[in-house]
Amino acid sequence: MGARALISIEGKSMIATHWDGHPFSLGLDLLNCDKSIKSIIDVAKRHTIDFADYSIVENLNKERIEKLSREYNLSKDDIEGGIGREVIAVEDYGIDDINIYGDWAQFQYDIRDGQVFFRSLSGFYPDSLRNASDFKLLTQERGEASREKRNEGMQTEETNMNRYLYLVGQITANRETYIWRSWVSDYFKNDEQIEVIDPCNNKFSKEMLEIALSANTEFRAITTWNKYSNILTSRDLDSVLMSDIGLANLNIYDPEHPFIGSFFELCCYYMNPEKTVIGIFDGNPEEDSICCHPFIRQTVDVWTKNVRQACELIDSFFKEGS
Repeated sequence: MGARALISIEGKSMIATHWDGHPFSLGLDLLNCDKSIKSIIDVAKRHTIDFADYSIVENLNKERIEKLSREYNLSKDDIEGGIGREVIAVEDYGIDDINIYGDWAQFQYDIRDGQVFFRSLSGFYPDSLRNASDFKLLTQERGEASREKRNEGMQTEETNMNRYLYLVGQITANRETYIWRSWVSDYFKNDEQIEVIDPCNNKFSKEMLEIALSANTEFRAITTWNKYSNILTSRDLDSVLMSDIGLANLNIYDPEHPFIGSFFELCCYYMNPEKTVIGIFDGNPEEDSICCHPFIRQTVDVWTKNVRQACELIDSFFKEGS
């Protein structure tokens, strides 16, 4: 089960993991280890480490490269140079510094005084920490109870069952591509039933925008060839699969910037027809060369004229008691 998680020690974020971050899995593994830094790292390895504190990331990467070299019969230089990525899983790429972490972790665990505390998270890091509820002490009984209730498909304190809304559309140096997403997040910020997944609301995206604007550099050049940009595809796929609703803004803010990322995401939605896609287009979609394309027509379930109309549609159809 792909549930991302953060592990902190005495309140300091140390490790971000990729798999099985639930209290009944990673939580109980942490609870039952001896709480030393070595044991915590060993537990995290079993859940695949994506990011880590600078004090441990170098050794972790050295170990991972040696492991991949043995498994895939590739040299260290081959792995570091990107050769073999067609066979090496995305989650086995190099471990990055946790200071650039910007993913959507669902749980956080804090180890202090020999005990494990946990809480649910919502949204992208680091904003998810600022908006999170208080920690609770993790016990064996609590961990096992979360497994039982999850298996029963029930909503619990540990498992957030809200509807997730992912925001699809151009991301360019035009601030409007950020502003409309921020508007949607503000619209639902106090909503207890809708959680917004904004791919621009993270440190990486915000820094890339500021660099492009301040240096007068082409946005696509610094985002496409940034050494961390390979994370984006798997991160956004994960967001699509996590979501219940896709809000696809197909207005063109930069004619020179292709819709490649958005089209990949819409393809993922087409492959998961149980998810609803709401299109936004300021015009007649039947007359637009992109919106009227059969691939888009068969993916977008309904069209709206603007962001407000799309949000009001979500209020009407996807919220209990509305």
